[in-house]
Amino acid sequence: MKVEEVKTYYQETKDSILKPITHTYATVYELGFLPVLKHIIGKNSDEFREQLHARNMEMVLTVHRQILSGKKPFAIAGAAHYIGEMGMQVLMKQMGYKIRRVICEEPRK
Repeated sequence: MKVEEVKTYYQETKDSILKPITHTYATVYELGFLPVLKHIIGKNSDEFREQLHARNMEMVLTVHRQILSGKKPFAIAGAAHYIGEMGMQVLMKQMGYKIRRVICEEPRK
């Protein structure tokens, strides 16, 4: 899916998906409301979820290849990529990696 298609899809679906939730995915994730985030993503189309899962696998394999080549990558992804059976954390754990959640807080003004 191209960037413009993602933007269009988001614009067309954001109200029906996110209207009941006033926080962003990242805030919901940071607060530990993973079942809520999983529910929000579950409301997306099958095509969206399949593309999310494919992207997760692509990112996990990229990190894996970097580790195998001797690099020490630090991976960051959006909150939606970390939940569910096909989330990056689960995929990395299945490959034998240990995952540590790090939350960076921005200074409050």
